Amino acid sequence: MKIDELYHNYNKEEFYLGRVSQVTLDYCLVQAENLTLLQTKIISNQEIFPKTINYLVVINDERGIFLGKVIKSQIRNTTATHDALLYDDRQHICPELTIKIVGLLQKNQFRLPNNNTVGLTNKVYIATSEITKLYLDSFDLMYRNYSHDNILDDVAIVKSFGTQLQFSTNINTIFDRHLLIVGATNSGKSTSALRILEEARRKNKKFILIDPTGEYHQSFSKCENVESIDLGNSGTIDPGKIKLNQWKTLFQTNENSQGPELMQAINELKFQYKHGKNEIYPKLGRNFTDVEMELNTFEIENDLDNLSFNQQLLESQIIADSVKIANYGKNEGKYVNDSFIRNTNEWLIQKIKYIRRTTKIDIFFNNDPNKNLFQSLDEFLGNNKSLYVDISTLGSSDIIGSFIIDIISEYLFETKTVENKGFFIYIDEAHRYLRGKDTLAMGLENIAREGRKKGIFLFLTSQSPKDVPDTIVSQIGSVIVHRLTSEEDIYTLRNYLSKDAIAKINSLNKGEAILSSINLLENLFLKFNKSTLPHSNNTQLL
Repeated sequence: MKIDELYHNYNKEEFYLGRVSQVTLDYCLVQAENLTLLQTKIISNQEIFPKTINYLVVINDERGIFLGKVIKSQIRNTTATHDALLYDDRQHICPELTIKIVGLLQKNQFRLPNNNTVGLTNKVYIATSEITKLYLDSFDLMYRNYSHDNILDDVAIVKSFGTQLQFSTNINTIFDRHLLIVGATNSGKSTSALRILEEARRKNKKFILIDPTGEYHQSFSKCENVESIDLGNSGTIDPGKIKLNQWKTLFQTNENSQGPELMQAINELKFQYKHGKNEIYPKLGRNFTDVEMELNTFEIENDLDNLSFNQQLLESQIIADSVKIANYGKNEGKYVNDSFIRNTNEWLIQKIKYIRRTTKIDIFFNNDPNKNLFQSLDEFLGNNKSLYVDISTLGSSDIIGSFIIDIISEYLFETKTVENKGFFIYIDEAHRYLRGKDTLAMGLENIAREGRKKGIFLFLTSQSPKDVPDTIVSQIGSVIVHRLTSEEDIYTLRNYLSKDAIAKINSLNKGEAILSSINLLENLFLKFNKSTLPHSNNTQLL
C-alpha cells in the first residue's frame, strides 16, 4: 500500500508536518517546516491538535509506511526563536518533534517495526482517524482473524492517541495467560471487570464467578445462560470429600504438629461414621496396640477420601486425642491424659471453635446428593452455561473465601477434560484470599501455571497487587491498571508497563486505566464504558 491510498479521501498535504532530521533505532526527530503547521485545525470534521503530544503520525519511506507516536514537542531556545515568538512570526519558528516508531504497515496491517527504521528527510504526516482505527485493528498480535463471536465489543474508549474511538478486543487476547485488574478503592476496577463479564456473557463465553461477598448477586440473576448456586442453601458438600490441605487452609494450621493432629482426628471420626457411631473415637484407658491395629486396618481396607464424618466433633476428638502412652504402673501400654499435649493442641482446638462459631461453615457440610456442589460443577463442565457461586451465606471471612476457592478451583482443574468447553474463573479482590502461602489455593496456583493447556483461565481483581503471590503474578499475561497510589503496588507492575505509563498511574481518573498485554503492540490508555448490569457496590456517602 502506498501513502496516497491511506489518504485517498483527503488532501494529504493538509496533514503534512515536516521531515525526519535524526534517526535512532526506536526514535526519530522531525523538523517541522514552521509553527503554523502545528496550529489547531479541522479537516473533514476531524479536529487536530498538533501542538500537543501522544498523537500518531505517518512516515513515508521507500521501504514502507511507518507509524509513529509524538512523545515530545519543543522549540529550541535561541535568540532568533525568542524574537520570532515575541513578534508572533510563526513562519520562522521551526519546532522539533520526538517520535517513537510503533509500527510498519504490512499487508494492510501495522506490525512491529523490529529493526526497520525510517530514513533521513522522510516526510511526516499527521495520521487521520481512519489510520488510527487501522492501527487499533492491528493491535492484536495473536488473534487478528478469529470469529466475531470472540470479540468483546465496545468495552472502552481509547484515549491513547487523542481520539475517542471505541475499543473492542478478542477475548483470547486478554485472557491468554490470564487477566488481572488492579486499582485502588473507587478507581473503577469493578466497572471494567463487570463490563468485560457482561460482554463475555453476551458472546456466550463460559465463566464461573466465585462471589465471597454477594455483591454480584443481582448482576446475573436474570441471565438465562448463567446458573446460580448459593453455598449453604442450594449447594453443600460431603465433609469427607474435603482434602487435608483444604482443611489446613480453613483452620490455618502450622507446619509442625497441628496438621498431623488434624488428619488423625478426621480419620478417627471417619472410622466412627463408617461404623454408624455419631460420636468421638475414644482412646483414654484403651491399650495402645489395640487402637493402632484397629485404625491401621481401617485405613488399609477403606478409601478414606470417600468416607464421610461429622466435622462438628473435631474439637472434641482433638481433646480426646490429647493423650499419651503410659510407660509404667498399672496403666502401662494404655492411653492416659497428658496436660502437655492438651496445651499443645489448645490453639488448634480454639481455632476450630472460632471458625465454627463466627461463620456458618457447618451448614455447608452436608452429604445430601440433591445439593452436591461437585455435581453442580460437573454440570457446569458439561454444558454451555456459566455459573455464579454465592459464598456470602457462609460468612464474609477471608478464610472462608480461601477455603471455598481452593475446593472449587482444585476440583475444576483435576476434573476438566479437553472435551469440556474452555472457561475462565472470576475472583474479585483476589488478594484477600491469596495473601500468603498458608492460604494460597493450590488449585489456583495449578491453573495459573498449567490451566492454559486445559482451557481454564483466571480473571482476578485486586486493590493490592503486592499481596497477590508472585506465583500468580508471574503467570499473568494481561493487566488492566486503574489508579494506584502505593509505590509498592506500582513497583509490583513494573515489568508490565513503560516508564511513561507508570508515571500516569497515580493520576488516572475513575474508570480510566492502562491496558498492558503480551498480545498487544503497546500499552493502551482506556476509559471503560459502564456496564448495564446491576451491581451492589455503590459507595454510601455521609
